[in-house]
Amino acid sequence: MSTSSSRALYVNARREVRLELESDSIRVSRPQRADTRIPLRRVRRAVITASGEGLLAVCLEIVRRGGTVHFQTAGGAMEAVLHQARPTANAAVRELAAAIDCSSGAGAFRWWREVQLLHAWSLAFRRRFRGDFAANRKRLLRYLRQFRPDVPAERESALLRELLHAWLQAEIDQHGLQPVVEALSSKGCELVEVLERCLEVRLLWRYVRWRRQQAHELERPALVRFFELAAAVTLPEQLQRHLDALRWEYMTRAHGPSRTSEQAAEARRKLRIP
Repeated sequence: MSTSSSRALYVNARREVRLELESDSIRVSRPQRADTRIPLRRVRRAVITASGEGLLAVCLEIVRRGGTVHFQTAGGAMEAVLHQARPTANAAVRELAAAIDCSSGAGAFRWWREVQLLHAWSLAFRRRFRGDFAANRKRLLRYLRQFRPDVPAERESALLRELLHAWLQAEIDQHGLQPVVEALSSKGCELVEVLERCLEVRLLWRYVRWRRQQAHELERPALVRFFELAAAVTLPEQLQRHLDALRWEYMTRAHGPSRTSEQAAEARRKLRIP
């Protein structure tokens, strides 16, 4: 869903960073460093810490061009978001939202949620996972601590979760998926929460393997770079698969008979879920 030419802009205005709009680019000025220019067409989302000179104009221009801006606390928590008031939804999104509105109950969503979470966990564990999401998340971090007890895994994984939350929110806004989110919410189904959990499983497993090879102390930019590498390809591809599965679930129910137990078993087999 993301394009390879796009990028995220991280700005820590506490470090005397000055931003200025110049035609179709952002000029970034920092003390004792040469100015850099970032083409606005490449900025799909921005994460801002604190405030700085010229920041408001830059943020508004990013949003005007369809981007999303998140404001982050010094501790890494996302506290506000700036995006377009009414992102444009395409025909496929409107069709899916209509199918959800016309569906009875939340059976299709519950089935989709179960299969997607099982599939996500199968990427990290060979056997079917036991317990709830929080318990299995602790299992992954405990695995890391067995090899690297000195790593602040909880703090670092919390920062990655915040970055993932901001990224997912930006994807939903920029691809006009809000009608689907709202249609499901009206039936008591939280799409964003399920997607975030599925994506975090894969991200956390990548983090655990990557972190075993890194130094004890890691600066925040290193974690950001790790996340952005995942956000370039891995996360968009996985998100698209989850959304494709959701659309298939509702559209087949809307245009055909309900899934039989044999079809459910076949779907599990294809996804290689125990």
